[in-house]
Amino acid sequence: MFPVDPANDIPYKNEPNLTGKMLYKRGAYYYHLATATHFWQGAPETNTEEFKQAGIYFSRALNKGYRPKTGYDHLWEYYNFAGDNIEVAKKQEAGYTSLIEAFPDSLKYWNSRALNRLNYKNYKGALEDLNYIVNTKRNYENLEEIYYMRGAVKYVLDQKDTTDAEADRMKALKLLETNATLDTYYVHCKVLKADMLSGDDQEGFMREKEAEDSALIKAYPDTLYHYSNRALDRHYLRNYQGALDDLNHVLQAKSTENNVKFKDDYYNRGVAKYRLNPKDTSAAEADRMIAIKLHKMYVYEEPYRWYCKDLTIPHVVLNPKMKRSNTSFF
Repeated sequence: MFPVDPANDIPYKNEPNLTGKMLYKRGAYYYHLATATHFWQGAPETNTEEFKQAGIYFSRALNKGYRPKTGYDHLWEYYNFAGDNIEVAKKQEAGYTSLIEAFPDSLKYWNSRALNRLNYKNYKGALEDLNYIVNTKRNYENLEEIYYMRGAVKYVLDQKDTTDAEADRMKALKLLETNATLDTYYVHCKVLKADMLSGDDQEGFMREKEAEDSALIKAYPDTLYHYSNRALDRHYLRNYQGALDDLNHVLQAKSTENNVKFKDDYYNRGVAKYRLNPKDTSAAEADRMIAIKLHKMYVYEEPYRWYCKDLTIPHVVLNPKMKRSNTSFF
């Protein structure tokens, strides 16, 4: 069974006679409102009520036996968007499990449940999901991220013997550019913990990271990965022009044009443009639209006015080195 409303547990009791197909149509109506009006066009002050309504109706439609694949995918989008606090995460896990039971070949459901389990430190459960993705022997977008994440989970579970964790880190490296680097898990833990530092301590740590990435750029100037990482460092340091320069360098390369692996670079470049000129956001929005197109998921790419209101770090959902926003599991 799918949780009726994984965010707030508010079942709808006033429409008991609607068929599954009718419920699905209502969900599709609210989904269109949420994605076509609020997210796709980037209306900055709109709440997510319509998207929550869509999630409720899709849940009820599936529970009533009307189960088109699009209904599952839209519900998956809703679970991904509903929140990441511990209580919500535990409710979402039941939803992801139901999705997996219905479509076990959809690896994105397994990945989402792994990330969900990490939100409340269910490392063994996350490892099982990541193992499944790797063991299917099928092509999976951003497999380097899966290997690196799996290695990180192994490191958390056994820091005395890191052989298996390191093996995964090496596999992830092989899937990246020539001369790319990935932090050891010891350093990765330090990077994640830097989020919890304050003031001068955090700034000093990030200046060290910027210097390290600058040295790597000097040694391997053709490796775009290092520029992406330095841009993240510079975002932290509020050097938005420097971050923009690095991301322009990355995205001007022919190999990155319309390349799904660089969707976060497009989004992050838009963040830098927004920070530098919040009065004219047209250039920033153009980058956000490219990120949305590449990601094929409207709801992950918030309008910058929302995104920058409370955060001082860029969007790093798919960067294996600096995975902070969705998987702070140390």
